Amino acid sequence: MWRYICFMKRPLVLFAIVVAVLAVVIYEGLQAHRKMVVNDSLKQVFSSGTNQGTVLKNLQMMGAQAVPAEVQALSQTGEVGSAAELALLNNRRATDALPEIVQLLQDKNSEVRQRAASVIEQHIHTQDTFALPALIKALDDTNEYVREDMALALSKFGSAAESALPALVKALADGSARVRIMAAMALPKIDGSQTAAVIPVFKDVIANGNARDRHWAAVYLHKIQPANAEIIPVFVGSLTNQDSGIRSSAAYSLLSYGFNARTAIPALQKALGDADADVRQAARDALQKIDPDALNKANVQNQ
Repeated sequence: MWRYICFMKRPLVLFAIVVAVLAVVIYEGLQAHRKMVVNDSLKQVFSSGTNQGTVLKNLQMMGAQAVPAEVQALSQTGEVGSAAELALLNNRRATDALPEIVQLLQDKNSEVRQRAASVIEQHIHTQDTFALPALIKALDDTNEYVREDMALALSKFGSAAESALPALVKALADGSARVRIMAAMALPKIDGSQTAAVIPVFKDVIANGNARDRHWAAVYLHKIQPANAEIIPVFVGSLTNQDSGIRSSAAYSLLSYGFNARTAIPALQKALGDADADVRQAARDALQKIDPDALNKANVQNQ
């Protein structure tokens, strides 16, 4: 009887093994197919004749299923790597692969490190303290954009990033104004006692930086000194910046000054005709706060 039972079990065991092997083969086949689909989509992102937004939206809809292939593509140079960066920036499930993306900060290629830093900055959260040593080390990267993104990423940890303070203090003297701004922004968020030390950094960039850097230095200084009217001219100048994000940021910054920003009224009235809808809305909101009559007059003139 026992021999009979054992004899009957053998086919069942063999059947189970065959099923398991088939399952593995099917799974690997699906994974390979999915990877191929993702890679083909990434190659299409910058191809002529394709709608970049549509392709990226399709990748976004794949969510976690697309992440492994996107991370692998992130390590490539050229358009595929750039497309992978765009895809991951718009994929909420990229957080699932943060450990793998953080490892790319050690890649020999500066372009790969820059893309990885961009994705990390977008998706890093306070609880991701495992990444702190790598982020701090990357503050010494030869690529200024990596250093900038790492300072911004570290600011999200608050007091949990206390170990980053020495590296961020060092970054206040960085050769790049972008890095100095981000380090000065991050330090008070990690340690409030650092606030006084970063004010001179912002003021120096406002006095000597380019238009973009002056704007963001003014934004962060305004957060520390909201009544500082000396930086109003910076925001007025930013209303004509070629970057629509800076133009709308400038209008909203002026809004907080209320009537004290009345010198900005002509520039804000002109911004009501901006080509960008967000800028126009920001200008309307600012004028409504600074001088409603000036907004009404502009509306009448534009009718």
